[in-house]
Amino acid sequence: MGANHYPVELRERVLKEYELGLGGYRLLAKRHGLKRDTVREWVQSSRYKTNGTVKGADEMKKKRSKEIKEMSREELEEQLELSMLAADFREFYANKLKEQIREENKKKDQLKFSENTANKKE
Repeated sequence: MGANHYPVELRERVLKEYELGLGGYRLLAKRHGLKRDTVREWVQSSRYKTNGTVKGADEMKKKRSKEIKEMSREELEEQLELSMLAADFREFYANKLKEQIREENKKKDQLKFSENTANKKE
């Protein structure tokens, strides 16, 4: 199924989750039964169509601000909940990355120690 043959609602949901930081291309693709490249294509084309460039951060902030002002209380609460989930996910992910870096550094240090010990014995 080509990227244009998916329901619009699915694409919008995936893009919203991406924007909220609830996953990268691979995770969102897995979560929604899509190919990673499909998610990447959606994100990239969405950024271009919205901003004219991939970098239009100021335009996005203005657009978001306007959207927020037009939301109902229920929509605001839903977006707040999603934003809080995204923040929790980012914190969890950052902690996992830090943990992995510590493990890699520990392995590297152990390897250096082993090499130094072996060199001293020679």
